[in-house]
Amino acid sequence: MCVQDSTRHSQLSIPTSPWCFRRIHFREHTGYQDRFQVNLAGIEVWDPGRGGEVNISLVPAAGFAEILELHDRLYTGILESSLRKDLPYKPHVTVGRFETAGAANRIVEELRDAEIDFTAQMAELTVANLNAGELSIVDTIQLG
Repeated sequence: MCVQDSTRHSQLSIPTSPWCFRRIHFREHTGYQDRFQVNLAGIEVWDPGRGGEVNISLVPAAGFAEILELHDRLYTGILESSLRKDLPYKPHVTVGRFETAGAANRIVEELRDAEIDFTAQMAELTVANLNAGELSIVDTIQLG
């Protein structure tokens, strides 16, 4: 999923394959989605559940519910088996990974002092494939 305006871009990653069926699924579940504003003003440290790392993430103050709803719609049907039910989804943009919470917290304090406030229009969904470190765009779906 792309958050974009003329200068900013980020995305929501969802594992996808085989492509022909997934492309149809994405279009069926996003074709009626209106564009919406996203404001990434929150910052937090969290453990993604992979062991041995702590993440720093920006969290949407505006657009949180819309991203969560879109995520839940996409993880139905043929993608339902890819949903990690042991790790509840929380909309975020990861900005760093650290070995300890202490190291992450020091960076978070610096970022909070910088008063990060990122606002953009959620305008399209970009479907990408990440295979052996290579990212390729499979489809781009414009939101209403």
